[in-house]
Amino acid sequence: MKRDELLQWIKSRISPRYYDTLTVWTLKRKNKFLFWERIFDVEPTPFGDGLIVRSGRLFDYIIVY
Repeated sequence: MKRDELLQWIKSRISPRYYDTLTVWTLKRKNKFLFWERIFDVEPTPFGDGLIVRSGRLFDYIIVY
């Protein structure tokens, strides 16, 4: 997902505190690579109700609840 799609989709699924944190985290990773926009992947955590958001880079992810 692109950044705007991700934030719109995830807003109702996580708490406002984590939403603010995710907004800043994605803003720092918004930069483009040549002509392509950064794509974010979302997957559920193995345990609990959280979501893992990956930025496409190795070991660059955030867990939100």
